[in-house]
Amino acid sequence: MSNRSKRFSLTGRRPSRQVRHLVALSATAGLSLATGGVAMIGGPLVSAAQAAALPPECVQSASMVTCNYLPTGVEQQFAVPAGVTSLQVAAVGGAGQSSAYLLSTTSGGLGALVTANLPVTPGQSLYVEVAGAGNGTAGGFNGGGNGSANGQGGGGASDVRACSMAADSCPDGGLTLDSRLLVAAGGGGAGGGGDAIGGAGGSAGASPQPGTPGANSPSTFGGGGGGAASASAGGTGGIGAADLAGAPGYAGASGGQGTGGAGAHDLGSGNNDPQGLTGGGGGGGGWFGGGGAGSGSDHYIFVAQGFRLVPGAGGGGGAGSSYVDPAADNASITTGPSAGAASVSITYTLPVAALPSAPSIGAAIAGDGSATISFSAPTFDGNSPITGYVATATPVDGGTPITGPATAAPFTMTGLTNRTTYTVTVAAINSVGTGPASASSNSFMPVAPMEITTPSQLPNFPINKPMSMVLNATGGTGLFSWSVLPGDSLPVGLTLGTDGTIYGTPTTAVTDQVFSVRVVDGSGEAAIKAMIESIVVTGTPPAVTGTPSTASVGEGYRYAFTRTGNPLPVVGKSSGALPDGLTLSSAGVLSGTPTRAGTFTFVLSASNGVVPAATLRVTLVVRPLPTVSVADISVTEGNSGWKAMTFTARLSRASTVPVTVFWQSSNGTATNALDFSSGSGTLTFPAGTTARTFTVWVHGDRTREATEYFWVHLSSPSHVTLGRTWAKGTIVNDD
Repeated sequence: MSNRSKRFSLTGRRPSRQVRHLVALSATAGLSLATGGVAMIGGPLVSAAQAAALPPECVQSASMVTCNYLPTGVEQQFAVPAGVTSLQVAAVGGAGQSSAYLLSTTSGGLGALVTANLPVTPGQSLYVEVAGAGNGTAGGFNGGGNGSANGQGGGGASDVRACSMAADSCPDGGLTLDSRLLVAAGGGGAGGGGDAIGGAGGSAGASPQPGTPGANSPSTFGGGGGGAASASAGGTGGIGAADLAGAPGYAGASGGQGTGGAGAHDLGSGNNDPQGLTGGGGGGGGWFGGGGAGSGSDHYIFVAQGFRLVPGAGGGGGAGSSYVDPAADNASITTGPSAGAASVSITYTLPVAALPSAPSIGAAIAGDGSATISFSAPTFDGNSPITGYVATATPVDGGTPITGPATAAPFTMTGLTNRTTYTVTVAAINSVGTGPASASSNSFMPVAPMEITTPSQLPNFPINKPMSMVLNATGGTGLFSWSVLPGDSLPVGLTLGTDGTIYGTPTTAVTDQVFSVRVVDGSGEAAIKAMIESIVVTGTPPAVTGTPSTASVGEGYRYAFTRTGNPLPVVGKSSGALPDGLTLSSAGVLSGTPTRAGTFTFVLSASNGVVPAATLRVTLVVRPLPTVSVADISVTEGNSGWKAMTFTARLSRASTVPVTVFWQSSNGTATNALDFSSGSGTLTFPAGTTARTFTVWVHGDRTREATEYFWVHLSSPSHVTLGRTWAKGTIVNDD
């Protein structure tokens, strides 16, 4: 790749932080630049809040950012912001220095005004060289030619480069176009003389492009103007005027690549030397650079005939030529403004921030409960810096995806379930949000390293008792296959199955017999562990005893049978039926709430591996719910007021749970409100009680009448059945 094709992808340092001021280019260049600078074009508008922090030479108005660079005599820098791919550039070259003769002024040439839209790469570093104007005989910064005697210096060029002249990183010392994106050439310096008018400097960018040559001096012995630079070469130096003796004068230097030529003159051998008084030729304009310098002459001489004034003056310097990279568009090269310093103005439009595009997924390599994921950043960051990534691992066979943050690739994703097959996607995050996910990775299965987890010391097995236990291992993939290492053996009577089960009936007592087992997974990975086993004569026969107490329907019940034996036996029901609502645990506990009354007979068994097993025949009586009844009562009426008639409700037996029943009075021959006050309510019998009372109030009077009665009735029983539910309350007349 050539240097020219590379330069739009270079990146570099941050821009300088020098305070700049506005460049008034709008009227001349047709640009709308708030404060000057390079501009990026393209993309919808965004608010000012979306712009990154700006350097001091840049200001923002709505979505437009403008950066101004003015002459400083040193290289300046501009960093292309994220999302920016096009810059609008306006550059003005330096003007040539003017000269004065008596009351007349000879103008230096104007610098060029060059505008264009430059394609750039986000993050690219550009380097700005702002021209200096000619200053006396000194040429301006960045290529202005130096004047001679009274000749004035040419203006320097303003340009934008893809490499740093200050860091000496430009090819060929920055003299070729390989690093230059845009050049606004400088104007030529004015010619001068002691007592004559010099030639005007050529202006850059004037028609015909690229500029005008310097003017010949109008004086009698004036030097010729320097030539303007072309698109392929520097301007030719002007020819000096012949002297009094007819000898040719000195020619100005031709312009070089990027630098204007110097003016020339000859002082001769003294004031009486006829060859030292004529004007020299102006310097040629620089090829894509500064303007040439003007030349000068001495004032006068003495000759044989006496004092004589020789009106000699130098020619003006030629203008430099300007340049715009062919990749740019909307390019324009004209003569710059007649007032104001050289400048470079850069403007760009902030792009709209959007979601980033999807990253490119790479390989996923499984680990222990984890995977290492490779991916590439998205090709489009959404015009906003990528702030992070999120990874999602999805089980291939269904299940809940696992999501977690992802760092720069490759990264390790943890929290995965071993022996589950996954694929992974990665999505990028910027200030707008989370972009689309990448394509799915290759499928992978996290696995832990193979490890036999069963303790080396196995439990003691009783002799002559059938036994079975399973060895366990973790990690690995696929099915496991178990075996005993060659040369080792299990206790007599035991076998290790390929599924990891040790089974059989040991027939010989041993103490701490050692044997090594090996497990291999589906991929061939293996783990080995030494196991220790003892076959012992141990244990006492089992027994189970107990006589359970009577249970009651609707009341919680618990009875623990007594177990003996070594080890403690496991209890179960071998025949018969347990009362409805009761269960039997392996520890011999009968519990629950009976739901049906009756007498139940069943047989328990107890076993602990020592033969024979024990049995126990059990008979359990379940009582029905208690009954509740109410009795008749009577009371003498009385002559006035109200008298209490208290009834008693009784249970047939106490309950272990609270009992409730509803009561209510009703008319018999006695009438509510006249003879008695009707009532109702709920009676609650706390656990362990058998009687509760309630009261109906009887009204006394002096009316002679027959003995009367009313009724009370019980209903809505809870944890109880109804017995005698009606009772008569008799009101005995005493009038």
